[in-house]
Amino acid sequence: MVVEDSIPVVMEKVQQASFLNASSTPLPYDHLKAEEPKTDCPTGEDIQQHSGLPEDVQDLVLARLPITALYKLRPVCQRWHSLLMHPPFLKLRDEIRGAQEASYFPLLFWRADNGKDSIDGELLETSMELSNPTRTSCATWSWLGYDSSMSKWQRMKPFTTPSHVKNVIIGSKGLVCLRGEDSLFVVNPMIGGVQEVPMQENIVELVVNEKRNTFKLISAGSRKRTKIYDSETRVWSKRGRPAPNLALSHHTGAFCDGVLYCVAREERTSMLGVTGYAVEGSRTWSDVSFFPGTMGETCLKAKVMQFQGEVFALLKKEISEDDIGPKTTSLSLWGLDRKSLKWKLAGTMPWALRQHLINLDDFDCVAHNNRISIFNKGTFKAVECRVSSGGVVTSWQELPLDSYLSAGLPSVERIIVNFGFDPSLLTAV
Repeated sequence: MVVEDSIPVVMEKVQQASFLNASSTPLPYDHLKAEEPKTDCPTGEDIQQHSGLPEDVQDLVLARLPITALYKLRPVCQRWHSLLMHPPFLKLRDEIRGAQEASYFPLLFWRADNGKDSIDGELLETSMELSNPTRTSCATWSWLGYDSSMSKWQRMKPFTTPSHVKNVIIGSKGLVCLRGEDSLFVVNPMIGGVQEVPMQENIVELVVNEKRNTFKLISAGSRKRTKIYDSETRVWSKRGRPAPNLALSHHTGAFCDGVLYCVAREERTSMLGVTGYAVEGSRTWSDVSFFPGTMGETCLKAKVMQFQGEVFALLKKEISEDDIGPKTTSLSLWGLDRKSLKWKLAGTMPWALRQHLINLDDFDCVAHNNRISIFNKGTFKAVECRVSSGGVVTSWQELPLDSYLSAGLPSVERIIVNFGFDPSLLTAV
């Protein structure tokens, strides 16, 4: 029997098994908790007897499932619960799925205080390395991610932080950075790893090295020295500052081939462009590469991103034929030639889809897999574009986010973030 033929066999046996009856009913979003195997749950041998498949074939089947499905199957048996912490299985899954892992955007986070205390982060899924171990109350974070490949919202695995952590600020390659009262916390919500980081403001990028299991946080602001936190040394270092005539945007930057690209405004002319900071080399800032424009065009807003190893920018422009005539706005995608530092038009969003976003004052964009998603946080409307390997937009389409309105979310304050999430079971902190 080939592995593909085994998938329905395993899933059918799982659905029929009586030990899943108690955990198959969906939980309310505000009561989601990481499920643990019951003391009387079956063993791997029981599953093998039910399915008729040896454990190595089970692993080949399970390795093909998305992460969200694997977490739902954790309560099935003790062996399946431990697989997500078993390095040989994680390596197998990475070899099988590779770049096929789903990417999620938009993301919605909300938190609930547990009303419990923990000592040294005892309630966290892994112990936190707190500088001053004290009794700390905890909060559980629930979250949803939109999988555009399946056109549906997925409930993600809840995670726990100290209760003073109030905001989600940035994420990259399976890691998420949150802000507390006097420190930052970098977590892998899928496997529970946590690292506390001394507080800095103006965090513009989280750079993850998956091979070395390390990360860097970059803090950058106008007329301020740029700071980089290295998870290996666990200290912040300072070197370089932007040109004094440039005002850096507070939005997230784009990291590409060792360089951090940030949107900047030249104060004398008010022109927008991109400036680069050599993170892996000289740690100096480059001159600004201004966004192109024609007579009557004004660039009002820009978001920069790394996509398929290149740098792109989404520009909101205002266009007027004369000083007294009506003005229109446009959204266009541009690619940067990093050798000549010139911008090339990749595509302009059709008028109908631009109208779908309604208000262009509050948009974010995220590049993930082979597409770029543009999202209006105020109206909860989204548009997706696909880009060819040559850097040209091949299609634009609406993202059907309406399922959010009937998702049964609790009446709590929700955080909508400006980054996508690529789940990782291999990136530790």
